[in-house]
Amino acid sequence: MALFKPHKTAPAPDEPPPASPASPASPAPLGPDLAAVRALALAAAEREGLSIDPDASGPDWFQLVDGDIINLQRLFGIAAAAAPADWPELVSQWSAATLESMRATPAEQLGEEELRQRIRARLWPTIGTDLEDFPYARRIVTGLAQVLCLDYPTSVACLMGDRPHHLALPIDELYAQGLANVLAEPCPAPQQTSIEGLFEISDGSLWIASKAASFGSLVPDVIGPAPRGAFLMVPRDDLLCYAPVVGEDWMRLPGIVANLAMALAREAHSEGAMLSPIAYYWAPDGTLERCSGNSPEGELAVTPGPAFTRYLLEVGTDQ
Repeated sequence: MALFKPHKTAPAPDEPPPASPASPASPAPLGPDLAAVRALALAAAEREGLSIDPDASGPDWFQLVDGDIINLQRLFGIAAAAAPADWPELVSQWSAATLESMRATPAEQLGEEELRQRIRARLWPTIGTDLEDFPYARRIVTGLAQVLCLDYPTSVACLMGDRPHHLALPIDELYAQGLANVLAEPCPAPQQTSIEGLFEISDGSLWIASKAASFGSLVPDVIGPAPRGAFLMVPRDDLLCYAPVVGEDWMRLPGIVANLAMALAREAHSEGAMLSPIAYYWAPDGTLERCSGNSPEGELAVTPGPAFTRYLLEVGTDQ
């Protein structure tokens, strides 16, 4: 059971804001461990001849003088789970993978067939960001949007700016094929957590949480039946937790999921791996909506939406 392995994440509020960890107006400084990893990454990038603009770079990304951006969040997540003695080798592997994606055939030059094979639709956090790097992003629910990526053997390259509009396939087809490819990625069997009724899917894959964009496709083959829907959370890329609405005491579940989503999101923050600190409700009609947020007193609370109300008021004690 991987749910309570040390992972870290925390956010800042979105529209309208859920209860969230503190969210400074400017990026928080890195802790000493991640600062050390960042220094190793900077040295590796410079050895490879990459020209980095230090004034335009941030705590978890490098801005190249040619305008490209190298995101460090995935590296931070990997390094946080490893011993400091292993960091140089991890950074070396990360550097090789980053260069692979940077030196690959530009997305604009890929043919339709290769583009269909490589494209992925990835869930991306909207909390604490205005998505300015992804103007084409599609918001699917509070806290989450979909962006497009290219999947290479050892790396993933996010498509930024207006690049998706200049590819061999129209953007609607890119999103449809990207989601289909994410759903086709291997999915491990769900595992019961230590909390009765709460299950997790996690195997370290970058695409696990992104399957939640089409949670209904996992019903019933992967997660089993969910005739009254399910509560779920995606606090980081490699973790999807859910609790089907069954039994007589289902009303305890949204509060549990809401608190765990926030706690795991806080943990993932120092790794730069946060996806969303929000709990969601998936309805049998395919609706995905937020079900956690701020109470009038500013505390974390369950906030039923229209689908939650419509479906769950009908639940009987014999379910």
